Amino acid sequence: MSNYLNCACRLMVLCLCLLAGFTAAQAGDIVYLNFDETAMFPASPGSLLLKATSLDVPAGTSLKVHLLRGEQLVATSKLDFSRAFQFNNPGDALQVAAFYPGEVGESQILPNVTLSPGSADLDAVATAPQQYRLLWELSAGLVGRSNVALLTPAITFIGLKVMAFGAGASLNDQKPGSLLLFHRYSSNASNSQREDTQITLTNTHPATNAHVRMFLVAGSTCQVNELQICLAPQQTTNFLMSDLDPGTRGYLMALATDATGKPIQFNWLTGNAIIKNGGQTLSLNAYAVSKRDGAIVTPGTDNLAELIFDDANYDRLPSQLAFESVPSQANSANATTLTLYRPLENFASGSMSLTAQLTGRSNSAPTSQTAGNVNVACYADTSVSNLRLSPMTASNLLPSGTSAWFIGTVADGKPLLGVQLNAGAFSGGFSARPLAYATEYRIKIPLAAVSCQ
Repeated sequence: MSNYLNCACRLMVLCLCLLAGFTAAQAGDIVYLNFDETAMFPASPGSLLLKATSLDVPAGTSLKVHLLRGEQLVATSKLDFSRAFQFNNPGDALQVAAFYPGEVGESQILPNVTLSPGSADLDAVATAPQQYRLLWELSAGLVGRSNVALLTPAITFIGLKVMAFGAGASLNDQKPGSLLLFHRYSSNASNSQREDTQITLTNTHPATNAHVRMFLVAGSTCQVNELQICLAPQQTTNFLMSDLDPGTRGYLMALATDATGKPIQFNWLTGNAIIKNGGQTLSLNAYAVSKRDGAIVTPGTDNLAELIFDDANYDRLPSQLAFESVPSQANSANATTLTLYRPLENFASGSMSLTAQLTGRSNSAPTSQTAGNVNVACYADTSVSNLRLSPMTASNLLPSGTSAWFIGTVADGKPLLGVQLNAGAFSGGFSARPLAYATEYRIKIPLAAVSCQ
């Protein structure tokens, strides 16, 4: 049997060299692979194997390969490295994932390298391969990933095509992330029918549970309350802020952690806030921030874990914002509110004091410009009609039938986030558009284990 497998491995290496070669995958890569639709699958496969010719991973690395049917998880193969491991041999290949028709126990494929195969109906895969795909996740390091799969016992090589990448690393306001910022929530303790917020949170991962710590920051005081949530794969939950934080207006930060509460890379969280305020209802997507590296954030001696937003650890945060298409406030046709805030630097005992400048430019007369300062403190709602601007007032900048846009900036170059709300002829709201990003920002959070009860 061992000679048979050794022969299979040598044959696979030869075919890999001839067919498709290898593709480098690095920490944080989320890659979806489809089977070549033109390939002929053997009947009754005995195994589905994936190989690699190079690895350079630190201790504690895990490589997970999920077999999916559509979006439904079928099975998972996991490779664990208890020590740092390096392998680079173009003339050979190392098995890194395996799926079998029945249950197969874990095995030590090399010293300190453990493979836990997945169990799946491979006959179903061979019959309708176009319905299946592989999801590749590497927690740390670098792997030279095979672009073919090997099926046994009739040695068959099936090409693998990269069809999509996980959205967590992309730069847009629709992606999932390891950290979500809900720019606004509010509720009325005495009348939730007129003012309330429904928060929705989703774990989009097809196979992995999510531990989430949610920090609710009161805008008037900077007081922080924490809520902990555990989500099964592809589970969504929602809750009303009138139940959790009645009579409060502020912002919310949701953070992916492990069970002990330490921040981790888990770029699979999405969310939104449906805000009911008076006669209007609007929906705002949460601002998603990816964690770029795979390292767990461990707390220091002060029991605080520090999140670094620098495009190396987490995505950078916006430092300059655009509030677009602000309508005229004349004759009470519209009432526009610009909300600004900066996340606390310390969620254990923090406060915030900053001044932002709002510069307005008329859309009908681009050279017309006026500016004013807003004291943000923890969180600021500013009515456009009440802005103290110079040299023009808001009414002069925005006569009836016109519109303008505002740029929000801070002198220290640190983060600034916000949302634009409008009630009136054009009711609605949306997050302010980032124009520039802070070079670096750090947020500390206290360590607390996540309870799933």
